[in-house]
Amino acid sequence: MTYVRAINTGVFDQAVASARHEPRGPPHAGGPVVCGSPAGLSETVRPHDQPPTSSMSVDSRDWLGIGGSCRPLAPRTSTRVTAGLHAVRVVLRRRVTAEHWIRYRIRLADVPPPAPDVRLTPVTDDVVAGLRGHPDRDANQLQSGLRFWDHGLRRAYVWIADDEPLCIQWLLTREDAPHVRELGDWAGMYPVLPTDCAQVENLHTFTGARRKGVATQFEYGLCAIARDAGFEDLVTHIHAENAAARGWAERMGWRPYGMITRYQLDLPVLRKYGLFLLGNGATVRATA
Repeated sequence: MTYVRAINTGVFDQAVASARHEPRGPPHAGGPVVCGSPAGLSETVRPHDQPPTSSMSVDSRDWLGIGGSCRPLAPRTSTRVTAGLHAVRVVLRRRVTAEHWIRYRIRLADVPPPAPDVRLTPVTDDVVAGLRGHPDRDANQLQSGLRFWDHGLRRAYVWIADDEPLCIQWLLTREDAPHVRELGDWAGMYPVLPTDCAQVENLHTFTGARRKGVATQFEYGLCAIARDAGFEDLVTHIHAENAAARGWAERMGWRPYGMITRYQLDLPVLRKYGLFLLGNGATVRATA
């Protein structure tokens, strides 16, 4: 299929409006979104139109996720939960496994602009249909991103050049929380975002575009779009064992600020659930 012809940002705006059950505003003219322009984001998702929930863009609370929900913890409760999980893991070492992700943040005001030729376009149903037949369709991050799409998370951007996709990534905002909750057990690793903070997930660089700097330029472009839409920070998480991805992120300017630990308990009733502890600072050291 022809990717460029499949782009229609009006479809993207309609998907955002439909998710909010609100009338759709005038569609943006078809064609790519110049990085730094918020046209690919519906007016309804701009954070400055909503009352702030925190003086900090990145939520400093710890969170506990289980069974598709993710709830904040008071400091004392967080300490007790962390200690309890550590004790359970010591006593039932063979029945408890733990997996870790590093939480990262980046201040958008500090991100440089992308190269002039970087053009990001909102993903549409037609683009997704083409990606399902792409040679990279079995790649982990692309599969995960397409699952996001299937669960209603439709705010994604793709960079297309010479009719071929180079990079794709999903951008989550506070308004996506209802759809995030539909991700099942893995929804537990996604806390509700502050209004002035967004989250990027499932970055995939397509075969043939690797080792050419396109991922960095793509990320600069997505940061520009988020910044011009009014967001102050972006957050993400990267698996602790993915040293290559973590190194790339830190060279680009992402800074670690916490850890997500997923506990799997091989016990009756609990074995079908993953338990997520999302920590900052001291909690990171306690769970590591």
